[in-house]
Amino acid sequence: MILLSLILAHLIADFFLQSDEMVREKLKNLKKHMLHHLLVLLPVILLFWALSYDFAKPLEFVVLPGLFLLGTHFLIDFLKIKLLDRTTDHQNIKKLFYFIADQIIHLAMLIIACHLFFQVTITDLQEKGVELLTENSALSIANAVLFIIIIVILVTSVSGHIIRIPWDAADSAAFV
Repeated sequence: MILLSLILAHLIADFFLQSDEMVREKLKNLKKHMLHHLLVLLPVILLFWALSYDFAKPLEFVVLPGLFLLGTHFLIDFLKIKLLDRTTDHQNIKKLFYFIADQIIHLAMLIIACHLFFQVTITDLQEKGVELLTENSALSIANAVLFIIIIVILVTSVSGHIIRIPWDAADSAAFV
């Protein structure tokens, strides 16, 4: 449940609570951007800590995961900004690649954080993923709701963002 909650928080922060202006001005306001993500991720971590660990070991279950997620988020976004600065307006395939790579790396960091700090094993994640594809999938109601919300956001907002990336004749020819 923690992984699905963190994924949902990330998607909400990136696609609902972040304006186009915030995206354009991300490098100038990278500290504000990190605060923005902290304000969305921290409640998830705090709630999970309270429910799963009865407020025990705050350094281990709140501070370290929060620092890890914010630190890796900062590095990923900083690197993406620097790569985009080198990209001209006519290299939209690169922009699309950077966007997709950015989201995949963020997802990988969420998985790694859950593994390192919340004892979520990669084997368990694989088993749950395979289970989702079978007829006898038995997700808890909370996980099913989180999963459905994530899918809806991916199908609407994230795919809409991908479609919004402007295409010019040279780039669209690469798909033919």
